[in-house]
Amino acid sequence: MKFKPKGGVKMSKTEQIVKKELEKKAEPEKVDITTAKDSDIFAVCQENTHKYFESIEKSIPKYLQAIQGLQKESIEAYENILKASLALQYKFAKSFGAEFDFQKSCQNAAEETTVNLIRTRSIGDQVTLGIIDSYTDNIKAWNDSVKAFADVSISFFESWFSIFEIKRD
Repeated sequence: MKFKPKGGVKMSKTEQIVKKELEKKAEPEKVDITTAKDSDIFAVCQENTHKYFESIEKSIPKYLQAIQGLQKESIEAYENILKASLALQYKFAKSFGAEFDFQKSCQNAAEETTVNLIRTRSIGDQVTLGIIDSYTDNIKAWNDSVKAFADVSISFFESWFSIFEIKRD
């Protein structure tokens, strides 16, 4: 994001600081843990935060694999239930010697119902994926806002306390 003053107007010190901060990358300043004291609370917190989120990142593939396995097993179970139910009904009907001819109109209705079920599931999939994409975009926007807020807060802090700095010549 570029910050430009209007029509050659000289920028105030605050505007210059804001401009400098906006032109920086939106990454929060990281404490150099190698040079910080071991007892520095901020260095300790940063290191622990890093370890925590690193462990989360390592667990993501396990969750994805587990969810895929659960989904596969659920689909297979549902398919097996339907196949077993149809097989049982067929055996039951045959044991009584009944013939069940399916009229063409009923067959067409069954096929149309199947097509509509597939369409409905497909629409549900599209809606779900759209919601996930929207949620992801919202999280990214929120994250960018947090970074920008942190940068502006730091700039404000530096600007405010620069008034009280003792300048030595």
